[in-house]
Amino acid sequence: RTAAQPGKNQPTSPRRLRYNMAQVVPVVDLRAANVAQAWEHAMRSAGFAVVIGHNVERDAREEMFRASRTFFLDRSPSDKQRFNFGAYGAPTGGFTAQGVEAVARTFDSADSPADLVESYVLTLASFRNSAEHAPELIAAGRKYVDQVSALMHKLHHLSARALGVADDFFDRFYDENASLALRLPPHPAVNP
Repeated sequence: RTAAQPGKNQPTSPRRLRYNMAQVVPVVDLRAANVAQAWEHAMRSAGFAVVIGHNVERDAREEMFRASRTFFLDRSPSDKQRFNFGAYGAPTGGFTAQGVEAVARTFDSADSPADLVESYVLTLASFRNSAEHAPELIAAGRKYVDQVSALMHKLHHLSARALGVADDFFDRFYDENASLALRLPPHPAVNP
């Protein structure tokens, strides 16, 4: 995937990331002078965007990826199960084995088949009770979640500005007890 490079005479709308001729995804650079206008255009035209210039450090992303791979690939099923703290969606997060989750049950009948994926969820409570959780995920997750949370607040401020309201309009909906979660699902390879 390659992003179009900005030119001197390009319009102020967001740059675009081309997947193929039929799909175009807006790319919003948070460092751009016209970022609020670009964000508004992306939300009105597509409803989502690829965000660049976001200050979530590459090493934080790579550490999170490595820690996740280590947990899922290097630990035995019984070792991973030690980090299961109850039913899927437990407030402290934790591990969920393959065959438990079924996203289709959200919309379809209760007898929809289970998903072929295991997962680990880190919540803010996971970090408060870090001794109970997989240490490799806590160490990498804390840095990553801190940076992504800062990005979330920045995007809320940007959304408020694009809507013409005070930058801090959405702040009242998030406090230190917010129920933010990072879900790590290592989807297995599927043979066609």
